[in-house]
Amino acid sequence: MLEEIRPKIVTFHESGFSNSEILKRLKNDKVNPMLIYRTIKRYIETGSVSDRKRVGRPRSAHTPALKNSVRCRILRNPWRSMRKMSREFCVNHKMMRKLVVEDLGMKSYKRKTYTILTTPYVVSDSKDAYN
Repeated sequence: MLEEIRPKIVTFHESGFSNSEILKRLKNDKVNPMLIYRTIKRYIETGSVSDRKRVGRPRSAHTPALKNSVRCRILRNPWRSMRKMSREFCVNHKMMRKLVVEDLGMKSYKRKTYTILTTPYVVSDSKDAYN
């Protein structure tokens, strides 16, 4: 989808249209104003509308297959331990937690243990209590 919209944005920009006019013309494509701004900025800086080269080490363990299998396991059994899953998939437990929380958007929680409070037996001082 972006491969089709970005060249349109650049042609409108080269024709002299402002960002707001481009947004109005591409209203049917449901374009975000930030996409227009970033595409024009990228075109001015690099001369191209293609994606920039990524910086840093790629996240090699966050594969779609791993995400899908973890999601299926959690949906089957929500009480599953993340540390046990990390051992099963041979990945770091911190990476597994990051995958579940950030990539899958799930939250982990622990059930709080509690003790049942009982009320003490109160003996009244009145004579009716003994009769």
